[in-house]
Amino acid sequence: TLARLIEAISLHHQLPHTKLILSGGSESGISDAEYMKMMALQLGVEERDVILETTSKSTYHEVAFVKEVCGTAPIVVVTSAVHMPRAMALFHKAGLYPIAAPVGHLAREIREPLFYVVPTVDSFYRTGILFYEFFATLKEAIKGRV
Repeated sequence: TLARLIEAISLHHQLPHTKLILSGGSESGISDAEYMKMMALQLGVEERDVILETTSKSTYHEVAFVKEVCGTAPIVVVTSAVHMPRAMALFHKAGLYPIAAPVGHLAREIREPLFYVVPTVDSFYRTGILFYEFFATLKEAIKGRV
């Protein structure tokens, strides 16, 4: 979340007269969007430049909110690199064509060939993320959303 927020704030400062749409619901208590807003304000973003979406539980619903708020105005989507293909597919299906600004890439430095066969906790974590995105995209495809 922090990498996405920092990139979004950086772009916001580079692009005058823009707004930050911070999205993310919560199972209980304060939402992800509200946490990001608190951090954004501490990092110099004006409150008038922040739009919150705090109820969505899925990217599909976040896209619907963005479409309602922005219409066909140009937008930049900042999300994790692994999530970007699904997010962009959902935006395209909704008739929106944002600029992608991926962050948090999973690919890192090339290791010695021997280390490719030795699993690590980090590699299991990354594999889990990839499987999640694969099955989430499959679910959206079955529902006709992408």
